[in-house]
Amino acid sequence: MAELPEKTEKPATTIEVTLLMPHTHGGQPCKLGDKINVTEAQANWLRNRGVVAPKSAGVK
Repeated sequence: MAELPEKTEKPATTIEVTLLMPHTHGGQPCKLGDKINVTEAQANWLRNRGVVAPKSAGVK
């Protein structure tokens, strides 16, 4: 039986977002205005729920 090649996963890239309301991140309570690092997918999820500030114009 042939061996499968090892999967090489890159660590997820994170971005910094600003909270618009209190939120628990990584089990830690955070308050309005705190900045947290999340993945792009997490940032989108949080933006869609109004938890973090919308993506700024010109920011990728």
